[in-house]
Amino acid sequence: METQVVAVVPSKERHVDVLDSLDYSATLKKPHQLIPWLRKQQATGNEIIALCYMGGSGRGLYGRIKKIGIPVQQVPISRVQKGVGLAPKASGQERANALLAVWQKNRDVFYPLREQDRIVVRGRLLTRRRLALQKSRKPEMLRMQDALRELEFSLPEEFQTMIELMQQGLKDLFKGKKAREEIADELKRLETLVAKHDIDEADLLDIRLFLEPYFVLGLKRDEERLEARITAYLKMFPIWDWLHPPKESVLPIVHGFGPAIGGAVIFETGDIRRFPSRGEYRSYARFGLDSNGHFPAHKRGEVSSQNRKFFQALWWWTSDQIGRYKHPWKELYLWKKAREMRAHTEVVPIPKVTKDGRPYTEYKYSLLHLHRRAARWTGSQLLNYIWDLWNAVEREGDPTNWYISSTWPAYFSRVQQELAGGLKEYLNTEIPRRRKTEPKAPPEEYEEEYDGDEDSGDDEEED
Repeated sequence: METQVVAVVPSKERHVDVLDSLDYSATLKKPHQLIPWLRKQQATGNEIIALCYMGGSGRGLYGRIKKIGIPVQQVPISRVQKGVGLAPKASGQERANALLAVWQKNRDVFYPLREQDRIVVRGRLLTRRRLALQKSRKPEMLRMQDALRELEFSLPEEFQTMIELMQQGLKDLFKGKKAREEIADELKRLETLVAKHDIDEADLLDIRLFLEPYFVLGLKRDEERLEARITAYLKMFPIWDWLHPPKESVLPIVHGFGPAIGGAVIFETGDIRRFPSRGEYRSYARFGLDSNGHFPAHKRGEVSSQNRKFFQALWWWTSDQIGRYKHPWKELYLWKKAREMRAHTEVVPIPKVTKDGRPYTEYKYSLLHLHRRAARWTGSQLLNYIWDLWNAVEREGDPTNWYISSTWPAYFSRVQQELAGGLKEYLNTEIPRRRKTEPKAPPEEYEEEYDGDEDSGDDEEED
């Protein structure tokens, strides 16, 4: 019996390139062809070891390989690129050959596939779906709230109680039994008034259309079902609990980082050992800088190593969730925003032209621009922390001692002191003043997706 090492490289075209140490090579046209082929190799009596790259949609396939009793060893692609000079656009067979070359050269750079690795792809699909549903639901809720405000003006006073109940019900997504009962009772009262001809039946028919927003409620139910499944998967990742430590822990909690956003960050990362440095981790999330010192924008037709879904999830947290909670990350955001405002005291108008040739003015260093700069920088800081924490969990299991001896506690303490020493008061007085004097921002139709500009966040302490 001999050892047969098989390199397995799935492609985006759903082909699978295989190359083994016995000089067999093939390109399988469908992923499902791989398992029967591997079973035939097992039948020869050889000891089979499968090699693969960390990350990518192939994780689900690697899990199936492990399930039939074949050990799977994975390696970060960065190690292969440095070890044997693998080109960025290498073919599947070239990447398979590089896997075998690195295995022969240094097996210590490989990691065994773990149980949690099998469900990373599934977790990605669920979190992406969850965030997409929320993206659809929130605008619809805003449209309903606008409609109810309009009805306040157009409907007679007999309907005002119903409108208030519906506004509160929409806010709570009609979850409370008491709220539903109150709306039902009010509906009966209005029906009685219609029967007496005290109010117009048409008004009642119109408001009935808003009583049960099936689209909104259906989306929310789907979100909750997805979250339950996502949470079950997240329990397989120790990093999840360390990002949400108990109150008695010295580790900082990350609020607003639930199964949807936090789950997306964890599943889009997959395995932190894929990223040799903080900078590479931030770049993957599209929170790093290009050679010109700017946050890179993806160009159409260009192959990118950045993960756009990762960026979208984390940007949602940085731009929307940070300020909702009392936690160190809000303090970091406020600290950075104050420093940005002190560094940029004037709005700079920049003439621009839309794609269809219409001129408009973009205002650099406006409050909105400075908010985005501070938010994106805070996102970079969170990625630095996650990279540090996750690697500590991989090394030690319990990262408490690592955190105590790290620079993070002193960093957070310094930020708190500077905010208390005047930066917080500066924000409280300067923001209202600027709101009164700033030029009007361009209409939304002119705004492009924010790609940011300076400030890498590479070091925690930036002077």
